[in-house]
Amino acid sequence: MPSIATFRTLLPAPPVVLVTARDRQNDRHDTMPAAWMMPVSVRPPLLAVSIAPGRYTHSLVEREGAFILNVPGKDLLAKVHAAGCTSGRSGDKLAGLGLTGRTGDEVDTLILDCCPAAVECRVTASHPAGDHTIFVAEVVAVHAEPGLDRLTLLQHLGGSSYCTGGERLEA
Repeated sequence: MPSIATFRTLLPAPPVVLVTARDRQNDRHDTMPAAWMMPVSVRPPLLAVSIAPGRYTHSLVEREGAFILNVPGKDLLAKVHAAGCTSGRSGDKLAGLGLTGRTGDEVDTLILDCCPAAVECRVTASHPAGDHTIFVAEVVAVHAEPGLDRLTLLQHLGGSSYCTGGERLEA
């Protein structure tokens, strides 16, 4: 019989995104992968992302009240996984991963150059939820390259396992 901990593997996994947030105190940006996010409202346009309080990015989102969800493709699997296995607390994680970007139009953090889509967000509420915090945010700008409908999205299955539709991948 499956354990209760396996519940998340029974539901379709949403795409993995790279959350970027700004650290004004150290004049740098950080990123982390997040697989627990979803749209929650059309009017106004709201989404929710779940981040563990121990994550450096959590403290930045909480302090700055803004973040960008960058949508990576399958080709970024290694960098997405590495971003989740390292912390930006002690240094520039983006530089270490070879990630660059430009400042968003509405949010003062990075849209990653390697990602074909990005969603700029301003936090409207946060809710403790077990071992995570759910940040509800208003979508204030959206960016997408042409041909986005052909993008192969990454989905996180747990640990180093990912998939893209029917293909299973290991980081």
